[in-house]
Amino acid sequence: MQDHLNLVPEVYMNRGSRSVNGAQDRGSNSDTNEEPPKQLPLNEKEVVVLEAYLEQWNSTSGKERNVVWGDVYHKWLQSHGETKNSKPPITIGRRWTYWSVIESLRKKGLLKKIEDETRVKAGEHGMMNHYSKYLTEMVESLTEKEIEEATEMAVQWNKQAVPLEVQDDIARRKSDNILLYVAKEMFKRAGMRLFMLSA
Repeated sequence: MQDHLNLVPEVYMNRGSRSVNGAQDRGSNSDTNEEPPKQLPLNEKEVVVLEAYLEQWNSTSGKERNVVWGDVYHKWLQSHGETKNSKPPITIGRRWTYWSVIESLRKKGLLKKIEDETRVKAGEHGMMNHYSKYLTEMVESLTEKEIEEATEMAVQWNKQAVPLEVQDDIARRKSDNILLYVAKEMFKRAGMRLFMLSA
């Protein structure tokens, strides 16, 4: 691995400092007797990223090198950067509407209809191409009375708890994602590793 490090330009090796091939920027500590800050050695993944851009780096100069450096930097961030805070897999305090009530209560029938007509099963890649279309058709085919009943249910679900069968369905579908989210957040915020068994 040390042989590969000799191929890497010095600009890559000086992460964090603003030098390019040994030339220091103004305001650096080169005029003082202080030692420059020590840089962490590159790991194997970083060396692989840098080697992928080495030929491109050597074939460019000037402003073109800035573009190459930007590409390397973004590639490095993909491996090392902080990801945005992920959203929880379930919205706490969700507001129910007549549309979401109908979707929850008639989901099994809707999935069965899609499977019968398109031969696409729930969970397959093509399902999302059909789901919203069929859901819209189903909601638009409802009578005024059915929409009123669903609206009343939505008001009731927003004031009180959702019926147990709907809670069970949501828990069954989202429990693995919720547990994974909790484990990641606990590690990120408290440094705690959680191990869970799921059946």
